Amino acid sequence: MQIVGRKGGGKGGGKGGRAPVEAPDSLKSCSYAKFIDVISCGEIEGPVNGLNSVYFGDVQLQDEKGKFNFNNVAIEWRPGSVRQAPSEICQTNEVTMDVNTEVKKDKPITRSIIAPEADIVRVTITVPGLSHQNKSNGDINGTKVELKVEYQANGSQWIDAGNIVIEGKTTSSYNREHSFRLTGEAPWNIKVTRLTDDSDSQVLQNKTIFSKITTVFEEKLTYPGVAYVGVQIDAEQFSSIPSRGYYCRGIKLKVPSNYNPETREYSGDWDGTFIVKYSNNPVWIYFDLLTNEEYGAGEYIKEDMLDKWSMYQIAKYCDELVPDGFGGREPRFTCNVYIQTKQEAFKLLRDLTSVFRAMSYWSSGTQMLVQDSPKEPIYQFNNTNVIGGKFSRSGSNIKTRHNVVLVTWNDPKKYFKQSVEYIEDSEAIVKMGYISQTEVVAFGCTSRGQARRLGKWLLYTEQYESEVITFSCGQDGAIPIPGEVIQVSDVHRSGERRGGRVKDGSTVNRIILDAEVEITKESTISIVNEKGELEQRAITQRGKLTEIEVNPGFTSVTENSTWIIASSDIKPELYRVISIVESDDGSYTITASDYNPSKFEHIENGNELIEYDTTNNTLDTGVKNVVITDEIYRGLGGSIQTKIVVSYEPATSLTSRYQIEYREGNGNWKQMEPTTLTSVDIPNVKDGVLYQIRIKTSNVLGVWSDNPIQNYEPIERLRPPHNVSNLRHKAIAQEGAFLIWDLSPDIDLEYYEIKKGDTYESSKPVGKIKANEFNLGFIRAGEHKYWLSAVDSSDVRSESPTAVTFNISGGQVENLVAEIVGDEVLMTWGETKNNSFSTELYEVKKDDDVLALVKSTSFKFKADFNGNKKFTVTAIDLGGNRSESAQAQLIVHRPTPVSISQQVIDNYVMLRWQSAKATLPIVYYELRKGETIENSEFITNIDGLAFPQFETVGGLYKYWIIGVDSAGNRSEPQYTLSNVAQPPDYILKYDYNSSYDGIKNGSDKIDGKLYLPVRRDTWAEHFRSNNLATPKSQINRGFPLYLQPIDESGYYEEEMDYGTVLASSKITLTPKVISSGSYDINYHIAVKENAKDNWREHDQQSVYETNFRYVKFRITVSNAQKPVVIESLNLKLDQKQKTDGGTVQANASDIKGTWVNFATEFIDASVPVLTPQSKQPLFATSDFKDEPKPKGFYVFLFDKNGNRVSGKVGWVVKGV
Repeated sequence: MQIVGRKGGGKGGGKGGRAPVEAPDSLKSCSYAKFIDVISCGEIEGPVNGLNSVYFGDVQLQDEKGKFNFNNVAIEWRPGSVRQAPSEICQTNEVTMDVNTEVKKDKPITRSIIAPEADIVRVTITVPGLSHQNKSNGDINGTKVELKVEYQANGSQWIDAGNIVIEGKTTSSYNREHSFRLTGEAPWNIKVTRLTDDSDSQVLQNKTIFSKITTVFEEKLTYPGVAYVGVQIDAEQFSSIPSRGYYCRGIKLKVPSNYNPETREYSGDWDGTFIVKYSNNPVWIYFDLLTNEEYGAGEYIKEDMLDKWSMYQIAKYCDELVPDGFGGREPRFTCNVYIQTKQEAFKLLRDLTSVFRAMSYWSSGTQMLVQDSPKEPIYQFNNTNVIGGKFSRSGSNIKTRHNVVLVTWNDPKKYFKQSVEYIEDSEAIVKMGYISQTEVVAFGCTSRGQARRLGKWLLYTEQYESEVITFSCGQDGAIPIPGEVIQVSDVHRSGERRGGRVKDGSTVNRIILDAEVEITKESTISIVNEKGELEQRAITQRGKLTEIEVNPGFTSVTENSTWIIASSDIKPELYRVISIVESDDGSYTITASDYNPSKFEHIENGNELIEYDTTNNTLDTGVKNVVITDEIYRGLGGSIQTKIVVSYEPATSLTSRYQIEYREGNGNWKQMEPTTLTSVDIPNVKDGVLYQIRIKTSNVLGVWSDNPIQNYEPIERLRPPHNVSNLRHKAIAQEGAFLIWDLSPDIDLEYYEIKKGDTYESSKPVGKIKANEFNLGFIRAGEHKYWLSAVDSSDVRSESPTAVTFNISGGQVENLVAEIVGDEVLMTWGETKNNSFSTELYEVKKDDDVLALVKSTSFKFKADFNGNKKFTVTAIDLGGNRSESAQAQLIVHRPTPVSISQQVIDNYVMLRWQSAKATLPIVYYELRKGETIENSEFITNIDGLAFPQFETVGGLYKYWIIGVDSAGNRSEPQYTLSNVAQPPDYILKYDYNSSYDGIKNGSDKIDGKLYLPVRRDTWAEHFRSNNLATPKSQINRGFPLYLQPIDESGYYEEEMDYGTVLASSKITLTPKVISSGSYDINYHIAVKENAKDNWREHDQQSVYETNFRYVKFRITVSNAQKPVVIESLNLKLDQKQKTDGGTVQANASDIKGTWVNFATEFIDASVPVLTPQSKQPLFATSDFKDEPKPKGFYVFLFDKNGNRVSGKVGWVVKGV
């Protein structure tokens, strides 16, 4: 399409001049960018709100009112279904190559396209400007430029692909695209020729640039199972390719069949089956990542390995609606995360369980999930069913607890960019007297309310669930599982016994206790029934009791089961089980943390926490839970010093201030400043010295009270560094072996010392490092033992060096297969197994010879052997370690003997043979002629099963055949005898080079050359006839050379029969003479017509004669000072030759051959030269009778195996 610009100018007015007029620009380029954005692997739900869900940068394509912020944009969604339609926007694949070369009229530009799949070519022509200025009045108007596009397919003729006409005006760059479909076969040459003359003036701007060439491939791809967005934008609206964003509901995954993900409702009971729908419930996302074989862990974890029933209950808890903190309600837990990179499975799954406050563990081959959610206690422990009646408790240092948390989450209002939510525990800030801040990232969180709930849960856990209880027990420890709640009655904590064992004689309505209990308030009793379940009943009795009557009764009662009594003043402690460890002796160690069921209402609804009274103990001191420790710290100048850390908690809510007093030994007391902090450091104390410490407390009225003195002896700097823990190794294929260990908690740590050896005493130093990882490099294969010690600034080592023993393996190469493929040996093998480091090379050997070092798992080479060969492949890793080798054997059999036969056709002997059998392909058959194979004459090598041998002399011939395979292995020679009875056809000798087989007198043939004049006696005869005893005496007598010219002349003579009478011809004899001395040479030529005629003789080098058949020539050398060597001797007849030829259809059915008639009259003719006209290998032979004035010949056509076939044969005959 041509674009024509408006023409400027106009009629002038008046006598005065006028300003030049410039026409407006009429050319404008429009470019589009197309691309496909892959959203997900697998089918997704799709966009949340159509085009409102598409963003360029941070700008919506279409706002909520339906207004478009960008024009000329096309969007298409493909959800990733298996049978989705192909893209309509990106129907083709395109490859663009920059050319950026100016096209001038006399310099066409050519570019090549080699891709055989190319369908269409698009040429882009750019004009930087297009205008013409009128020299007379200065007006600037449009102009026109024209180019021609042609293409050439695989070297064929150029094909016209159309003209490009650009007409109009533009002062800026303008692009014109021209597309055309390719025909023919690759490669194609694309040529752009300028038809318009080049501008040689500034007033004409019409430069043309061949800027781009685009190859278009028409492929409609559906991309099954890939969710993507096809996008087309107008490039004019963007300075570069814009970033894109899509607000989508993600991948469809398995959810319970009775679950509606949109309403989050569960209908009826679940039968355990699944349906596929979109859901952002984190439990079903977790289930999908565990079981999906395409992008999850489904290759290793199957559905029957998961406790889907407990997952179902946890998922329902996640879907329950809770206040969002801003007047609305939302699901308790959702997960909206876009996983775009490959991640470590354990970390990703741990991040995902953190979304819904859960943890996972394996139990009896099943993957279990437990969640921190409201639970009733399922079992109980008291001093009678734990080993030693002992419960151990530990609390976290108050300095490790936080009262402010910054939660990072993804805010939908900010295009899901990260926002930070600030949550504080104001009571804890007041209590601690300072702000202790931490940070956490809410994985997959797009709800501010959910982020706040996470922060409140974290602060509560650190402040109120700081106590951990540990105890050991018998088989009772096998009943609870991690995550479940237990109740504990500890007489040492409660102040009185509230638990024990059920005695023999108890019934479901009457429980006999093993100790007396005083009941004064409303109480309950809990026992463990026969099923191991916890049951609770109310107690109506009062007073001191050893028997408790209940109504209704328990479902069952077991002797020696546990009981716990709870009342309003003393309740059992509740703990959530963290871990259970079984010991070799059958006992279990249970670790559990504080649990308060009211925390969930407190976190989600802001309800007050319920504090349970679990003890009747009273404290005489104003602090409780006093913990005294000592630590190392770095003082001024980096010096290592020791401090005593005193931590405590207020015993009552009235305690408001604290003052620490201490003294060294029996020295004077030192007072520290009063503080509201619950942890105080006593700096720069001496190790190994006893300190006395007391804590004074003050109430809100300022009344101070003393607390008991506590003694403490700091020894931190006297302690050696902690032993290195968790020393292990890892082998990274591309980096080498590493030692890894946990960082030491010691501040005074100078370095870690690494040694290697069977024992620490005999070990050798390897290195020193401050980090907790050491790269050993690519160490040798075998067993290694390393020792690690922590060393402080005083060069004191940890008490016990930690050792680790591990093996580095070179691996094994397996599944080596060696086979003959054609003429090659193909070796394939599997990748190295059980290797610690990456394989760098594979060493390939044949017997003991190294064939190659390769990086791939295959190798081929041309077979060059026979017999049995052993092949081995050994992997060599990056450290030079060699693997266990894989072996294979191959046997190559040499070709079998070949059976050969013969058939005589005129001067041709048609030799035929059977194909040889061999391991390797037969590449050719070697034909030889001779009485024995050792003295035979080589004829030819041929890859067929027949050959026409042309013989010029009749007689009995022996032909030998040897099969040769691709490795050069040869079969045993076989032969056949052939009697060529017919006289051979005469060969015309119009241009004849003598072989010196004629009459020699005073001359000799040596190494194919003629020497004359010479004597022909032997060296012995020469020495005897001249009485010479030594070579020296020969030289002294004037015989410097054995080959010595003689005084008389020497000559050479030869006769020839031309087979017919020649009418006339010039006869020329030409020798090529080599001699370093002077000599005389004479020529003699004689002719006759009949054998009995007298010779007509001429002593000339060249004569003209008529009517002759026989020719005799002689060359004579005399008076030679040095030996005369005739290197070549040529006899030539200047007889005008005739040529006849043509094409004949040779028929296999012609028993005697197909007759060919000469169109030219010959006096005599040479044997016909035959050329089969076929793409297949064929042989042609002739039966030609050489006689005066021949009329024609018979032709035979054979395939390469010697079978008669029909076909066209070209022939040429020369004669006179």
